[in-house]
Amino acid sequence: MMLALVCATGVSAEDVAPIDALLEIEGDVAYGEYLATECTACHGGGGRIPPLAGLPREYMLSALHDYKSGVRENATMKNVAMALGDDEMAALAAFFETETP
Repeated sequence: MMLALVCATGVSAEDVAPIDALLEIEGDVAYGEYLATECTACHGGGGRIPPLAGLPREYMLSALHDYKSGVRENATMKNVAMALGDDEMAALAAFFETETP
């Protein structure tokens, strides 16, 4: 589903919000938990492989931002990040920060 969103949105790296603006968004943990079901296909239940559970919110937001803007290179994660809006990234970061590794 997320890959279809990427193709449909046509978002470019130039459209990526500055990291400072992203860090100001307070993520909804419950919404992040809902969205995280997409993450478990690669990261496993509980965000264990590679580890996501317990990551600091700022780190997760920075990583997603960097994938979306092309600073970090990983085709799969770039596609995922491109499909996420700022509120969705903030929600995922808030959720995974609350999870126990």
